[in-house]
Amino acid sequence: MKKVYNLLRNCSAALALLTVLLTAIFFVPINAHSASIFSSSNARPFDFTDAFYLQNGVNPAQIVNKRNGADGLSVFDVPPDNIHNNVRVKITIPAYDHSGNIWYWYLLGEIFQTGFTNNQAGAEARQIADAFKIFVFPKASGNPLVLGNNRQADMIDLRNGYFSNDPLGLWAIVFVNYTVRANSREGRKALEDLARKNGVSTDGTPIIKSLSDLTNLTRKGFVTQTIRALDGSQCPIWSLCPVIKDPRDGVIAPDAFLAFTRNADGSPFLTERAFIDNFNCLQQTGDWCDD
Repeated sequence: MKKVYNLLRNCSAALALLTVLLTAIFFVPINAHSASIFSSSNARPFDFTDAFYLQNGVNPAQIVNKRNGADGLSVFDVPPDNIHNNVRVKITIPAYDHSGNIWYWYLLGEIFQTGFTNNQAGAEARQIADAFKIFVFPKASGNPLVLGNNRQADMIDLRNGYFSNDPLGLWAIVFVNYTVRANSREGRKALEDLARKNGVSTDGTPIIKSLSDLTNLTRKGFVTQTIRALDGSQCPIWSLCPVIKDPRDGVIAPDAFLAFTRNADGSPFLTERAFIDNFNCLQQTGDWCDD
Protein backbone atom coordinates (compact mmCIF):
# COMPACT_ATOMS: atom_id res chain seq x y z
CA MET A 1 0.00 0.00 0.00
CA LYS A 2 2.85 2.38 0.84
CA LYS A 3 4.41 1.72 -2.57
CA VAL A 4 1.15 2.52 -4.33
CA TYR A 5 0.71 5.69 -2.27
CA ASN A 6 4.23 6.88 -3.13
CA LEU A 7 3.67 6.13 -6.80
CA LEU A 8 0.46 8.15 -6.91
CA ARG A 9 2.10 10.95 -4.98
CA ASN A 10 5.06 11.06 -7.36
CA CYS A 11 2.85 10.93 -10.45
CA SER A 12 0.57 13.59 -8.99
CA ALA A 13 3.61 15.77 -8.39
CA ALA A 14 4.70 15.25 -11.99
CA LEU A 15 1.24 16.08 -13.28
CA ALA A 16 1.07 19.13 -11.03
CA LEU A 17 4.36 20.27 -12.53
CA LEU A 18 2.93 19.70 -16.00
CA THR A 19 -0.05 21.88 -15.09
CA VAL A 20 2.28 24.66 -13.94
CA LEU A 21 4.27 24.37 -17.17
CA LEU A 22 1.15 24.49 -19.30
CA THR A 23 -0.29 27.52 -17.54
CA ALA A 24 2.83 29.50 -16.66
CA ILE A 25 5.34 28.63 -19.37
CA PHE A 26 3.21 27.78 -22.37
CA PHE A 27 0.35 30.23 -21.84
CA VAL A 28 -0.18 32.53 -24.80
CA PRO A 29 -2.44 35.55 -24.20
CA ILE A 30 -4.74 36.23 -27.11
CA ASN A 31 -6.44 39.48 -28.02
CA ALA A 32 -9.74 37.67 -28.39
CA HIS A 33 -12.81 39.19 -29.97
CA SER A 34 -16.14 39.20 -28.21
CA ALA A 35 -17.90 35.87 -28.04
CA SER A 36 -20.86 37.47 -29.81
CA ILE A 37 -19.16 37.12 -33.21
CA PHE A 38 -19.45 33.35 -33.01
CA SER A 39 -22.43 31.28 -34.04
CA SER A 40 -22.57 28.89 -31.08
CA SER A 41 -20.63 27.46 -28.14
CA ASN A 42 -22.21 24.02 -28.48
CA ALA A 43 -19.16 22.40 -30.07
CA ARG A 44 -16.62 23.77 -27.60
CA PRO A 45 -14.53 21.28 -25.59
CA PHE A 46 -16.26 19.96 -22.46
CA ASP A 47 -15.51 17.10 -20.11
CA PHE A 48 -17.79 14.05 -20.24
CA THR A 49 -20.41 13.04 -17.69
CA ASP A 50 -19.62 10.19 -15.31
CA ALA A 51 -22.34 8.13 -16.99
CA PHE A 52 -20.73 8.54 -20.41
CA TYR A 53 -17.31 7.57 -19.05
CA LEU A 54 -18.76 4.42 -17.46
CA GLN A 55 -20.77 3.57 -20.56
CA ASN A 56 -17.54 3.68 -22.56
CA GLY A 57 -15.42 1.67 -20.13
CA VAL A 58 -13.59 4.26 -18.02
CA ASN A 59 -14.07 4.84 -14.29
CA PRO A 60 -14.15 8.64 -13.86
CA ALA A 61 -13.03 8.32 -10.24
CA GLN A 62 -9.76 6.81 -11.49
CA ILE A 63 -8.86 9.63 -13.90
CA VAL A 64 -5.64 11.31 -12.76
CA ASN A 65 -5.43 15.11 -12.92
CA LYS A 66 -9.01 15.30 -14.19
CA ARG A 67 -10.31 18.70 -15.29
CA ASN A 68 -12.47 20.20 -12.55
CA GLY A 69 -13.36 23.75 -13.58
CA ALA A 70 -11.03 25.34 -11.01
CA ASP A 71 -7.61 24.12 -12.17
CA GLY A 72 -6.70 27.05 -14.42
CA LEU A 73 -7.11 24.79 -17.45
CA SER A 74 -10.92 24.68 -17.38
CA VAL A 75 -13.95 26.65 -16.23
CA PHE A 76 -17.59 25.99 -15.41
CA ASP A 77 -20.02 26.55 -18.26
CA VAL A 78 -23.35 25.33 -19.61
CA PRO A 79 -22.89 21.85 -21.13
CA PRO A 80 -23.90 21.48 -24.78
CA ASP A 81 -25.67 18.11 -24.45
CA ASN A 82 -26.37 15.20 -22.11
CA ILE A 83 -23.05 13.40 -22.59
CA HIS A 84 -20.96 16.33 -21.33
CA ASN A 85 -20.81 17.88 -17.86
CA ASN A 86 -20.45 21.57 -16.96
CA VAL A 87 -16.63 21.71 -17.12
CA ARG A 88 -15.40 23.43 -20.26
CA VAL A 89 -11.73 22.96 -21.13
CA LYS A 90 -9.69 26.06 -21.98
CA ILE A 91 -6.32 24.49 -22.65
CA THR A 92 -5.74 23.66 -26.31
CA ILE A 93 -2.75 21.63 -27.51
CA PRO A 94 -1.42 21.40 -31.08
CA ALA A 95 -0.40 18.24 -32.90
CA TYR A 96 0.59 16.90 -36.28
CA ASP A 97 -1.46 14.03 -37.60
CA HIS A 98 -0.02 10.93 -39.31
CA SER A 99 0.36 12.93 -42.54
CA GLY A 100 1.76 16.12 -41.00
CA ASN A 101 -1.47 18.15 -40.98
CA ILE A 102 -2.36 20.60 -38.17
CA TRP A 103 -4.86 19.59 -35.48
CA TYR A 104 -5.82 20.73 -31.98
CA TRP A 105 -6.86 18.63 -29.00
CA TYR A 106 -7.64 19.15 -25.33
CA LEU A 107 -6.55 17.43 -22.14
CA LEU A 108 -9.08 15.74 -19.83
CA GLY A 109 -6.71 13.58 -17.76
CA GLU A 110 -4.79 10.31 -17.71
CA ILE A 111 -5.40 6.77 -16.45
CA PHE A 112 -3.60 3.70 -15.17
CA GLN A 113 -4.85 0.16 -15.86
CA THR A 114 -7.25 0.58 -12.94
CA GLY A 115 -8.97 3.33 -14.90
CA PHE A 116 -10.73 0.80 -17.12
CA THR A 117 -13.95 -0.66 -15.76
CA ASN A 118 -13.98 -4.36 -14.95
CA ASN A 119 -16.50 -5.38 -17.60
CA GLN A 120 -16.88 -5.73 -21.36
CA ALA A 121 -17.00 -1.96 -21.83
CA GLY A 122 -13.68 -1.65 -19.99
CA ALA A 123 -12.08 -4.38 -22.11
CA GLU A 124 -13.22 -2.61 -25.26
CA ALA A 125 -11.95 0.74 -23.95
CA ARG A 126 -8.55 -0.82 -23.29
CA GLN A 127 -8.43 -2.12 -26.87
CA ILE A 128 -9.30 1.33 -28.17
CA ALA A 129 -6.69 2.99 -25.95
CA ASP A 130 -3.98 0.65 -27.20
CA ALA A 131 -5.02 1.05 -30.84
CA PHE A 132 -4.71 4.84 -30.97
CA LYS A 133 -1.33 6.35 -30.19
CA ILE A 134 -0.17 9.85 -29.39
CA PHE A 135 3.56 10.36 -29.93
CA VAL A 136 5.37 12.69 -27.55
CA PHE A 137 8.86 14.05 -28.21
CA PRO A 138 10.81 14.91 -25.02
CA LYS A 139 13.93 17.05 -25.25
CA ALA A 140 17.18 15.08 -25.35
CA SER A 141 18.37 16.77 -22.13
CA GLY A 142 15.28 15.78 -20.13
CA ASN A 143 13.54 12.69 -18.81
CA PRO A 144 12.74 10.46 -21.83
CA LEU A 145 9.36 9.48 -20.37
CA VAL A 146 8.06 12.82 -19.12
CA LEU A 147 5.27 15.07 -20.37
CA GLY A 148 5.55 18.86 -20.65
CA ASN A 149 9.17 18.92 -21.88
CA ASN A 150 8.58 18.72 -25.62
CA ARG A 151 11.15 19.50 -28.28
CA GLN A 152 8.34 19.74 -30.85
CA ALA A 153 4.57 19.34 -31.12
CA ASP A 154 3.01 15.93 -30.50
CA MET A 155 1.85 13.65 -33.31
CA ILE A 156 -1.48 11.80 -33.37
CA ASP A 157 -2.47 8.88 -35.56
CA LEU A 158 -5.97 9.62 -36.83
CA ARG A 159 -6.22 6.62 -39.11
CA ASN A 160 -8.55 3.66 -38.55
CA GLY A 161 -11.64 5.77 -37.95
CA TYR A 162 -10.52 7.70 -34.89
CA PHE A 163 -13.51 10.05 -34.82
CA SER A 164 -15.97 7.15 -35.10
CA ASN A 165 -14.22 4.57 -32.95
CA ASP A 166 -12.69 6.48 -30.03
CA PRO A 167 -15.54 8.33 -28.25
CA LEU A 168 -13.49 9.33 -25.17
CA GLY A 169 -10.33 10.34 -27.01
CA LEU A 170 -8.27 7.54 -25.43
CA TRP A 171 -4.62 7.31 -26.44
CA ALA A 172 -1.60 5.24 -25.51
CA ILE A 173 1.22 7.71 -24.80
CA VAL A 174 4.33 6.80 -26.83
CA PHE A 175 7.59 8.62 -26.09
CA VAL A 176 9.95 9.11 -29.04
CA ASN A 177 13.66 9.59 -28.33
CA TYR A 178 16.74 9.63 -30.54
CA THR A 179 19.31 6.85 -30.02
CA VAL A 180 23.11 6.74 -30.03
CA ARG A 181 22.89 5.17 -33.49
CA ALA A 182 21.40 8.45 -34.75
CA ASN A 183 24.87 9.95 -34.28
CA SER A 184 26.47 7.41 -36.63
CA ARG A 185 27.52 8.43 -40.13
CA GLU A 186 24.35 6.93 -41.59
CA GLY A 187 22.26 8.46 -38.83
CA ARG A 188 23.66 11.96 -39.25
CA LYS A 189 22.96 11.79 -43.00
CA ALA A 190 19.36 10.69 -42.39
CA LEU A 191 18.81 13.40 -39.77
CA GLU A 192 20.29 16.07 -42.00
CA ASP A 193 17.92 15.07 -44.80
CA LEU A 194 14.94 15.15 -42.43
CA ALA A 195 16.00 18.53 -41.02
CA ARG A 196 16.14 20.00 -44.51
CA LYS A 197 12.60 18.78 -45.10
CA ASN A 198 10.97 19.60 -41.75
CA GLY A 199 13.29 21.96 -39.89
CA VAL A 200 14.87 21.33 -36.50
CA SER A 201 13.26 21.11 -33.07
CA THR A 202 14.21 23.11 -29.98
CA ASP A 203 17.10 20.78 -29.11
CA GLY A 204 18.53 20.77 -32.65
CA THR A 205 17.17 17.39 -33.71
CA PRO A 206 14.95 17.16 -36.81
CA ILE A 207 11.22 17.65 -36.43
CA ILE A 208 9.24 14.46 -37.00
CA LYS A 209 6.03 15.51 -38.73
CA SER A 210 4.51 12.32 -40.08
CA LEU A 211 4.13 8.66 -39.30
CA SER A 212 6.24 7.79 -42.34
CA ASP A 213 9.08 9.91 -40.92
CA LEU A 214 8.75 8.17 -37.58
CA THR A 215 8.48 4.66 -39.05
CA ASN A 216 11.57 5.20 -41.19
CA LEU A 217 13.66 6.47 -38.27
CA THR A 218 12.46 3.65 -36.01
CA ARG A 219 13.17 0.93 -38.57
CA LYS A 220 16.75 2.18 -38.94
CA GLY A 221 17.27 2.33 -35.18
CA PHE A 222 17.64 6.10 -35.00
CA VAL A 223 14.73 6.59 -32.59
CA THR A 224 12.92 4.47 -30.03
CA GLN A 225 9.20 4.36 -29.30
CA THR A 226 8.54 3.65 -25.63
CA ILE A 227 5.34 3.24 -23.61
CA ARG A 228 5.48 3.59 -19.83
CA ALA A 229 5.55 0.42 -17.73
CA LEU A 230 2.14 -1.25 -17.53
CA ASP A 231 2.50 -1.67 -13.75
CA GLY A 232 2.14 2.10 -13.44
CA SER A 233 5.59 2.57 -11.92
CA GLN A 234 6.36 5.27 -14.49
CA CYS A 235 3.05 7.17 -14.10
CA PRO A 236 -0.12 6.81 -16.23
CA ILE A 237 0.05 4.96 -19.54
CA TRP A 238 -3.02 6.33 -21.32
CA SER A 239 -4.39 9.83 -21.85
CA LEU A 240 -7.88 11.20 -22.39
CA CYS A 241 -7.37 13.84 -25.06
CA PRO A 242 -10.21 14.29 -27.57
CA VAL A 243 -9.23 15.85 -30.88
CA ILE A 244 -11.26 18.83 -32.05
CA LYS A 245 -12.76 17.62 -35.32
CA ASP A 246 -13.66 21.08 -36.62
CA PRO A 247 -12.28 24.08 -34.67
CA ARG A 248 -14.06 26.70 -36.76
CA ASP A 249 -17.10 28.89 -35.98
CA GLY A 250 -16.37 29.65 -32.33
CA VAL A 251 -15.22 26.25 -31.12
CA ILE A 252 -12.02 27.97 -29.91
CA ALA A 253 -13.51 30.14 -27.16
CA PRO A 254 -12.26 33.68 -26.34
CA ASP A 255 -10.74 32.44 -23.06
CA ALA A 256 -9.09 29.37 -24.57
CA PHE A 257 -5.30 29.32 -24.70
CA LEU A 258 -2.69 27.37 -26.62
CA ALA A 259 0.02 25.24 -25.00
CA PHE A 260 2.79 25.21 -27.58
CA THR A 261 6.48 24.34 -27.70
CA ARG A 262 8.89 27.08 -26.68
CA ASN A 263 12.61 27.66 -26.96
CA ALA A 264 14.86 27.40 -23.91
CA ASP A 265 14.60 31.16 -23.32
CA GLY A 266 10.80 30.97 -23.26
CA SER A 267 10.27 32.50 -26.69
CA PRO A 268 7.83 30.86 -29.13
CA PHE A 269 9.29 28.10 -31.29
CA LEU A 270 8.72 29.81 -34.63
CA THR A 271 9.46 26.76 -36.76
CA GLU A 272 6.00 25.60 -35.64
CA ARG A 273 4.47 29.06 -35.83
CA ALA A 274 1.63 27.75 -38.03
CA PHE A 275 0.07 26.22 -34.91
CA ILE A 276 0.04 29.61 -33.16
CA ASP A 277 -1.09 31.62 -36.17
CA ASN A 278 -3.99 29.29 -36.98
CA PHE A 279 -5.08 29.18 -33.35
CA ASN A 280 -5.22 32.97 -33.33
CA CYS A 281 -7.18 33.05 -36.59
CA LEU A 282 -9.64 30.42 -35.37
CA GLN A 283 -10.14 32.22 -32.07
CA GLN A 284 -10.46 35.72 -33.51
CA THR A 285 -12.32 35.06 -36.79
CA GLY A 286 -13.78 31.57 -36.40
CA ASP A 287 -11.84 30.25 -39.39
CA TRP A 288 -8.40 29.04 -40.43
CA CYS A 289 -5.85 31.57 -41.63
CA ASP A 290 -6.01 32.33 -45.35
CA ASP A 291 -2.34 31.45 -45.83
